[in-house]
Amino acid sequence: MKVFLDANILFSAAKSDGAIRELLELLIKAGHECWADGFVAEEARRNLAAKAPQALGYLESLLSRLRLACAQPADAGLDAELPLPEKDRPVLAAAIHHGCAALVTGDRAHFGRLYGKTLRGVTIYSPRSLAEALKKGPVVLYFYPAAFTKGCTIEAHEFADAAPQFQALGATVIGVSRDTIETLNKFSVEECRSAFPVAADTTGDITQSYDAVLPSKPTLADRTSYVIVPGGTILYAYHDMDPYQHVDNTLNAVATWVDEQNAAQ
Repeated sequence: MKVFLDANILFSAAKSDGAIRELLELLIKAGHECWADGFVAEEARRNLAAKAPQALGYLESLLSRLRLACAQPADAGLDAELPLPEKDRPVLAAAIHHGCAALVTGDRAHFGRLYGKTLRGVTIYSPRSLAEALKKGPVVLYFYPAAFTKGCTIEAHEFADAAPQFQALGATVIGVSRDTIETLNKFSVEECRSAFPVAADTTGDITQSYDAVLPSKPTLADRTSYVIVPGGTILYAYHDMDPYQHVDNTLNAVATWVDEQNAAQ
């Protein structure tokens, strides 16, 4: 999963060896892609320089372990759609631009009312809610060949319809394809109905790492669904270009796992 980190997360992780630093270590060790850009990195640097200059070295070490992108130029059209103060819009805009499935921020004053909501494919979390989601699991990670094609649209509708059932079981659904970020921004709203985040694997790295490359056309993802439990273990995998059984199969796998966990307690 691609996770964008707000400046306050970088600041807190650098300043003290506490829960935020532990969360980032958990994300990195579990193989999630942690992202930041020049905008949030510079804000974290300024705040540390003023309040905890001794932590600047740790910040630079942390940034070297992240996917660090250049700050993006303002997009007036996108900014106008984001329900945030002007100074906070670049953070969510960057998460959207880089195809992240999640944005984690401790800025409760401005982002608090958006916690748990998905905007343009990005679900917004507080540090605590993301940590709880990662611990509870599982994650349903499904790959699909191309947005707006017939089979992928059918599958998106089915996952959107089943989103409340997955949520009731404590599961997080994430879709991944090789489409562009711009295409997935539209697909997320129009076909996924903003029910779950979708990630743009433009480089193909995620698709390759999960052995989900379409053999007949390697530039696309195969239709493959995984259920991944806390700790990163793949509990269930299903490969079939027919879109109709992916939701039922993964939902059944999640329900069985939850029943087993409850019985063991």
